Amino acid sequence: HTSAKALMASEGFVKPTELQRAAILLSAAGMCDDKLINAAVYNNEKLDRQGINAYIWALIAANCCNIPQPENALNTKSSLAQHLILKQLPDGGFALKGEAADTDITAAVIYALAPLREDMEIEEALTKAEQCLSDLQLESGGFSSMGTENCESAAQAVIAFCALGYDESDSRMQKALNALTEYRTADGGFSHIGGETSGISTVEALQAHTALELSRRGESLYCISAKAPTDIVTNESVSEPQMTEETVTQADADSEKSASGNDIRIVLAVASSAAGLILIVVWLVRGRKIMLLIVAGCAMIVLAVVIALADIRTPEEYYADREDTGGITVTVSADCTEALQHPEKAQRALELPEDGYVIAPVEISLAEGSTAFDALIAASKEQKISVDHTSSAMGAYVSGIGVLYEFDYGSESGWLYYVNGEKPSVASSAYLLSQDDEVCFSYTTHLSY
Repeated sequence: HTSAKALMASEGFVKPTELQRAAILLSAAGMCDDKLINAAVYNNEKLDRQGINAYIWALIAANCCNIPQPENALNTKSSLAQHLILKQLPDGGFALKGEAADTDITAAVIYALAPLREDMEIEEALTKAEQCLSDLQLESGGFSSMGTENCESAAQAVIAFCALGYDESDSRMQKALNALTEYRTADGGFSHIGGETSGISTVEALQAHTALELSRRGESLYCISAKAPTDIVTNESVSEPQMTEETVTQADADSEKSASGNDIRIVLAVASSAAGLILIVVWLVRGRKIMLLIVAGCAMIVLAVVIALADIRTPEEYYADREDTGGITVTVSADCTEALQHPEKAQRALELPEDGYVIAPVEISLAEGSTAFDALIAASKEQKISVDHTSSAMGAYVSGIGVLYEFDYGSESGWLYYVNGEKPSVASSAYLLSQDDEVCFSYTTHLSY
């Protein structure tokens, strides 16, 4: 709840999905308030800056929260659903970009629209999307995204099938569940495409099985407001911690010590597991009546496991980790010249370097077999510049370098990369570098041109 308040108070651009997912999470505990849902959905003016994902999760957040939309709302459930329907492709599917239906996006639109299917136009769109999702199912029973069959896509399909009312008697559901099981690892987690356990894959597989369990009870994973416990916690019961003189004194003493990433990891893992155990105990005490408690409790414990396995480092530790391997030498830079040339497209106030370089050209030594993404990370550490990125089936996607992020200069803006002046056809984390290569990450304001 405190983190959600900090997001709403931020002066910079906050991705709508960050607010929306905070609203969904807090709705599960009955703690989503009108300020958060309004900032995340009803009065958010920045949905277009993040594309279709922002509209999908805005509708999901609105479905989860039982707070009525305000009068004169900028966005309503109806308008959000209409925006999604207008994005439907001829084959009934949906995509982040382009004209080819994507499993993950199609599935997400399905479980966003499903609670509103009493509307005939929405029902028609769902029928088309359902057929498209069925057509996307592979012979193995699994699903792919961006050309790669993977665990997360199978999990997303299961969640969508549950939202459509499927159960294990449906052959499509059964095949998808069997395919999902194939990604199970020896330690009880799930892998992305096989091999080692992946935290993201494990969480999404858990969501899929949770959706299946809830559907057996006539409930939905992403429409929890109807049965959300309102007597567990209220906003009024959440009080700010009181600072006593003794606390302040101890805080002053502790401030002289610098916590390591390992310390942070342990604290977060313990806190998450403790929260999960508390929710499970409350569930048992209440006679096992409120199923959301056990679902949330299990989710918190899984989160604790993910955190315990994560590599968490402080900024000092991160930037200090600059191993000079001496295999090959490449030149790396990150250029924002195009953004400087189009100040009229800026969506927020930014102070960009006048010379046009977020990362100035620098020679970096890397091991043989290193990728363009490895080079970017090494250069960012050298110059202490932050890099925001996400992983996908196709590889790493760089969303921000320094202060400059995707969508900062319109819906078609973001980071591309070039090697020796040419744009590769694979993700930067899949492009292997050679001696004396020149890698340039370049910010563009017209990705689709």
